[in-house]
Amino acid sequence: MSCRLAATRGRLPWLGVFVLLLAACSAPDQLDGADAGRTLVYNAEEPTFDLDARVRFAGQPASDDASAPHVPDLHVPALHVPALHVPALHVMVSLDPATLVAEADGMDGERQRVRYQLAVVARDAESNRVLREQVWTDTLRAGSPEAVRALPLVLHETELQLGPGTYLLEARLDDLSAESEGVRRMRIQVPSDPQAPRLGRLVVASKQAGRWVPYLGRSMAVSPESLHVRAEVVGEAAEVALRIEQLPSDTTVARPPHWLAPSRGSVVYQGVRMSEPTVVHDMVQAHTGGAAALSFSVPPLVPGLYRLQLQWHNTEGGNEESSQGEGAPQRVDAELSVRHLAVFAPGHPRVDSVERLIESLAYLAYERERAYILDGDTPEEQRRRFDAFWGTLLGDRRVAANVLRLYYERVEEANRRFSTVKEGWKTDRGMLFILLGPPTYVEREAQRRTWYYGSGLRQDASAFTFVEVDDFGQPPGWQPFQLQRRAAYEAVWAQALRRWRSGRMR
Repeated sequence: MSCRLAATRGRLPWLGVFVLLLAACSAPDQLDGADAGRTLVYNAEEPTFDLDARVRFAGQPASDDASAPHVPDLHVPALHVPALHVPALHVMVSLDPATLVAEADGMDGERQRVRYQLAVVARDAESNRVLREQVWTDTLRAGSPEAVRALPLVLHETELQLGPGTYLLEARLDDLSAESEGVRRMRIQVPSDPQAPRLGRLVVASKQAGRWVPYLGRSMAVSPESLHVRAEVVGEAAEVALRIEQLPSDTTVARPPHWLAPSRGSVVYQGVRMSEPTVVHDMVQAHTGGAAALSFSVPPLVPGLYRLQLQWHNTEGGNEESSQGEGAPQRVDAELSVRHLAVFAPGHPRVDSVERLIESLAYLAYERERAYILDGDTPEEQRRRFDAFWGTLLGDRRVAANVLRLYYERVEEANRRFSTVKEGWKTDRGMLFILLGPPTYVEREAQRRTWYYGSGLRQDASAFTFVEVDDFGQPPGWQPFQLQRRAAYEAVWAQALRRWRSGRMR
């Protein structure tokens, strides 16, 4: 029994895997960039997880707080941290249990489990020879499918003793219940000259259950706690600055598919305006020379899209006003010292507050109905009106409960599948996924996705095409997909709305 909406999953044919491998190895920017190893595009056929690594030098701790496991009660192996005489790679993999297929764990049918195997392999970049390998196998249990979706991220860490060189890291996650797998890859270099100036990869840590836990994904739920941003620095005396910029990004709810498309010059169309950042934090730390791990404490971030970047300039010698002389400001490993991070409402991707329940009702309730619910003086009154809306709309309490459950399961799944610069349920694809469900078939082209639906829709309105907007400087994976709107979709929208509001949607 699967707790996911899209349960048809299987292994890719061997030829498909081979093609993916060739594509990854032939695109250095994908393996070397700051987002290498991260989930850039959600794939419903495989689990969601992220890979990251940093070079650790002698005398540095393995993590911000290595005295206890990062994730309680999930049997994450404790790190063995040997005395370092050469740099080592500290490898981290985080996975989302909610994207694994759950199966019954027992006779009652309610208790659920997810099973997985995770393998981390380090290869020599030139010969492709396997140098190190670490494998974990685990089973996570929960009392119900809903509890499976609420399981926290699981973090696995390992320390790989490797000398100077360039390495390909690969993390392969097998969903043992569904016999499906996913692969993440990145390239990382251990410097041969330990004194050569460099800035390492940015690692963001959030506080969970009183512990600082590295957060590897590209989006996170807002937290009242501060964040830690950590990076390794090597070189002579310098000042290292962390700059955090908020980028103007689209936060609007998708409009019906038969309405006018957004104008090309609007932020709704572009998704994000990379050229118009607002600096929200500038922090500077002194680096006295040699190898060190710098950690910046960042105040809580409000929802939005952020660019985090490290900058370095020498503090000794030369004319600091010169653009080329010794001591002039310089960027080191700029590609690795930049990271984009989307911050969403608390609880994301789940919808667990009255405010978010009402907001995401936008596709089903009329404006006057939502306005009446929102006019409640207190959250308790708003919740009462929210419950009354469903009871009045459908009459039968059991039917109302089933429709409400299905609707918000789709909202949550849309958040997992389609979140980029804004929550997935607000996107064009999220809107159609919620109202019409998963498409029967998806046709994928270079910058185009076409969703086809089977019976129940008119033939001239059964296909929906989304075009990727990538000509405004957005980083890979942050481009929005805009629906090509058509007047013929008005009947589809009206029909779907009637089915939801009459309780006939399944």
